[in-house]
Order: sequence, then C-alpha cells, then structure tokens
Amino acid sequence: MNLSKEKLLFHHYYANWLRIYKEVAIREVTIE
Repeated sequence: MNLSKEKLLFHHYYANWLRIYKEVAIREVTIE
C-alpha cells in the first residue's frame, strides 16, 4: 500500500512537470 501511494505521488509530480514543460516549449515556439 505504501508503494502504491508513492507510485501515485510520483505520477502526479511527473504529470505536473510534463504540463509545465509543454507550456514552456509552446511559449518558446511562439516567441520564435
């Protein structure tokens, strides 16, 4: 159960990071 919770937390953190990365990438493309 502890492992599952940790895995879920990691997935949430990764998804959040991926969303920010996409926003930054789109912003850079828009600037160019």
